[in-house]
Amino acid sequence: MQKQNIDLAILREIGKLNQPVGATHLAKVLNIPSATIGRKLVLLEDSGLLIKITNRGRKLTNQGIAFLEENQVRTSKMNAASRLIVVSKVIPKKRMLEVLEVRRILETKTAELACLNATEEEIKELDKILHKFLYEAKFKGGGHNQDLRLHLQIAKMGRNATLYRILKLILVEGDAHKNFTLTIRHLLNSQLEMHRQIVEAIKSRDAGAAIKATQKNIDQVLCELKRVQKEFAIENEVGI
Repeated sequence: MQKQNIDLAILREIGKLNQPVGATHLAKVLNIPSATIGRKLVLLEDSGLLIKITNRGRKLTNQGIAFLEENQVRTSKMNAASRLIVVSKVIPKKRMLEVLEVRRILETKTAELACLNATEEEIKELDKILHKFLYEAKFKGGGHNQDLRLHLQIAKMGRNATLYRILKLILVEGDAHKNFTLTIRHLLNSQLEMHRQIVEAIKSRDAGAAIKATQKNIDQVLCELKRVQKEFAIENEVGI
């Protein structure tokens, strides 16, 4: 493991436990010699990223927490760019934006129709799907299948078979929905909140709020995809 990777692994493990951690635990979990861990801990403490808590071990300082957060943002952006490359092999960049624009039209309508036509049983099922999606996305690092189920359930509840079939085709083709989701993974918290707002609006049968929340959700994906494409293009031009 490279020096920088060892430092990051130590910081991540300490941050994950959210309590003072000693060299023995870190050596065992990371499979790195205790002597190496000990030296790293001293250097990270000298750098202001860790603070020693008597004989209980070390924990992250505010600077260390900020460092991990910044690293996570950088990693997410790199993953987004990598995912964009994968998606581009299946769906041309221009078409990706077109697909999202079409989704904005279709899903706005399906959300409106769901408010008008859904049965109480279907709304309960939608709520269950939402909670499974939130749980898997937050604690298992996935949730793609539940996210797809949620969008299709809303379309199904609208009682327009043609809209449902078209939307399903768009979302499933080339794992488009999964790849779009992974491209904006770093926006997970705001995306989860927007999905929650959509479902709450449908549960309240508030078509106006459902339309607004759906538009906001798709617009964020559109905006971020454009930003990632632009950033990726600039990096390619300067050879990053």
